[in-house]
Amino acid sequence: MKQSKKIILFILILIALSFLCTSAVSADVGLKPELYIYVKNPPKETYYLDLLIQNSSENKFENLNDKSIYNQNMLSLLYSKKEEGWLPALTDGTDLPLHGELIGEPKDGDMLHFFGYIGVPKTYRIIIVTESGKVTVSDVITRKSMFSTAYFDYGTETLSEANLTDTYLLQFLLTCLPTLFIEGIILLFFGFKLKTNWKPFFIVNILTQIALTAVVSFAFIRIGPSAAILIQIPIELIIMFAEAFAYRNYLVGQSKDRAFIYGITANAVSMLYGTLVTFALLM
Repeated sequence: MKQSKKIILFILILIALSFLCTSAVSADVGLKPELYIYVKNPPKETYYLDLLIQNSSENKFENLNDKSIYNQNMLSLLYSKKEEGWLPALTDGTDLPLHGELIGEPKDGDMLHFFGYIGVPKTYRIIIVTESGKVTVSDVITRKSMFSTAYFDYGTETLSEANLTDTYLLQFLLTCLPTLFIEGIILLFFGFKLKTNWKPFFIVNILTQIALTAVVSFAFIRIGPSAAILIQIPIELIIMFAEAFAYRNYLVGQSKDRAFIYGITANAVSMLYGTLVTFALLM
């Protein structure tokens, strides 16, 4: 009886924290688009890289906090395709917030540029401007997944996207591994032995993570980033109750009611973790 009261208290605290965190980040939970761009044969001189998007909106998020720290001539060159309707996403702003830097980091002989958060565009071009005034613009490319990796060869001016199989595998691992770790700890907290429950625990989590990845990826491809993000909330709730009922039937060593409560709690904590991580990134 005392153990049940502790579990109920634990759940109530989690729910309260979830509401607090959700209000703090405007219900901002779930996967966020990420784009990694590797520049091969990069310029020998200082350069800026931005994403060109077609955006005519007047109300935009300021993605660069202090433009005065940048070379102003180079910033102006990022607008070289403005007359054609293409504007630099980081420099000019986006409808939804976008994280990133104009200057990349060395990575195995290449330069790596990262763009993340809900403002990452689905369709874009790459623009590179150098300190000497050279402007290089890629062809148009459309991302096919929430997590994307693209390669731009500065020497040949060719842009290509990474293999989709590798991309989807990375997306799956980035969601599945933290979930397994968090929900595994909570499984032990609820008194279930991993030795006798590892099979249903892993099978249920892997199947639901595959379903989450598939649904979100499909929404991203067919509708776009915003829809893919919004659809995660109802999908997460469906997964929460699906896992709870599955655990009620297959976990052993404790009561069925405790197994069901574990399923709800584990998913709530996973969602709370995602919220806290997002909140930390926004600070």
